[in-house]
Amino acid sequence: SQLREHLLDASKGVTTETDKEYRRLMDQCVKFLKANKLIKEEDKFFSKSPSELAPVCICSWIMHECDELDIDGTEKHHTTFRASYNHAQKMRAAMTYAVGRLYGPGSLPWHESESTGRMVGNPSVSETTYLFQVRVGEPATSARAITQVPKTNCFTCSRKAIKEPHEWGGARARRLLTLAYVLAFLCLLRFDEVLKIQIHDIEWVSDTCIKLTLPFRKTSQFGGVKPFYLHLFPPHLAHLCPIRAVANWLDVSDIEDG
Repeated sequence: SQLREHLLDASKGVTTETDKEYRRLMDQCVKFLKANKLIKEEDKFFSKSPSELAPVCICSWIMHECDELDIDGTEKHHTTFRASYNHAQKMRAAMTYAVGRLYGPGSLPWHESESTGRMVGNPSVSETTYLFQVRVGEPATSARAITQVPKTNCFTCSRKAIKEPHEWGGARARRLLTLAYVLAFLCLLRFDEVLKIQIHDIEWVSDTCIKLTLPFRKTSQFGGVKPFYLHLFPPHLAHLCPIRAVANWLDVSDIEDG
């Protein structure tokens, strides 16, 4: 009814611009499905009673746009444009919105009705779409975490002389970044925590040990953060050594306090 349409429009839950973007993606999806004969020309893909193949259709569309494999299972040529993982998430969000908000099921998971035996709910909230998103997604955060190999490269680069005047980063910038990476790596710090460190937060306990007292930490925002005691590393771990990193930075920066 007209009243229901007005209520749905008032409670769509997204901005006008987002609604336009989602509707554009809906049209794009329908065109893809018809062009690849996944639905008939006269079929209405978005409806109150989606097809049982709706999750497969959604995944096929996302796969075509974002995955390294095409919908026929062949690997795409390296020159073929692929949209980002973030765009794939937006595509799925558009599908969830299209069926859930515009046609009623909301975020009810896709499942078989006990009374009718038909598939009901939101096909975008299904095991098929969930598993596909995981497969084409970015690596887990732990897999992208910095390791000793890039730290070694960073340390080596920071000690090189600048050969070309247009190369970014002088001695100070490179040694400062090395120090920041070392402290973040050893103390498991977020970068907003690292960027708040000042020279007076670092105290020399001895020639081979420093004490780092954080002024702020996400998990202890009201103070009381226990200090880190960082010691001199052996030569083969020079790229991870906090003593060398601090000393190198102080040597080129001429900072004594602040």
